[in-house]
Amino acid sequence: DNIIEQANQGDLKAQFKLGICYEDGIGIERDLNKAIEWYQKAAEQGHAVAQLNLGVCYKNGIGIERDLNKAIEWCKKAADQGDAVAQAYLGHCYEKGEGVDQNLKKAIQLYSQAANQGHARAQYRVGCYYENGDGVPQNLKKAAEWQMKAAKQGNAKAQCTLGFYYSNGIGVEKDLKEGAKWYKEAAKQGNANAQCNLGFL
Repeated sequence: DNIIEQANQGDLKAQFKLGICYEDGIGIERDLNKAIEWYQKAAEQGHAVAQLNLGVCYKNGIGIERDLNKAIEWCKKAADQGDAVAQAYLGHCYEKGEGVDQNLKKAIQLYSQAANQGHARAQYRVGCYYENGDGVPQNLKKAAEWQMKAAKQGNAKAQCTLGFYYSNGIGVEKDLKEGAKWYKEAAKQGNANAQCNLGFL
C-alpha cells in the first residue's frame, strides 16, 4: 500500500517498482496493462530502466500492441542516459537494421558504450568488429582483448572465439592448452562450435 501511495504521489522510483510488481506479480496480482501504465509514468519522468522496460514491452508486445518504432524511441531515451542494456539493444538494431536504417558506425558506437560498462554481449560484438575490420580498422589484438572480457563474464560465443584465437594464434600467442580451456568453458554451456573444435583438439 505504501508503494502505491508513493507512486500515486509521483515518486518515479515507486512508479518503476510498481511496474515491476505488476509485470511479475510480486505481492500483487499480475496485470501487464497496469505494469505498462506505471512504467510509462516513470519513463516520462526520465527513469532510464523504466524507459528500457517500456521499450522492451513495445518490442515484444507485452501488455501493449507491438510497436518497433516506440520500442526504439524509448530505448534511445534510456541509452542516452547511459543504460548499457539499452545501448547494446540499440547497437543490435543498428547492426541489423531493425526499426532503424542499418548503420554499422552507430552500432559500433553503441556497442562500445555498453562494452565499456561491462556488458558482455556488447564486448563480444565489439571484438567481432575488430576481428573483421567492419566499421573500424582491423585489430586482432583488440579483438582478443574484448573477447577475453566477454569470455571471463561467461559469454559462450566469446569463449568459443577465444578458444579459436588461442588455438590458431589470432591476436594472441598460439597456446593449444589455453585454446582447449576456453573451448571447454563454452562447450559446458552447450556451444556446438566449441564442442566440435574441442573434439578436433
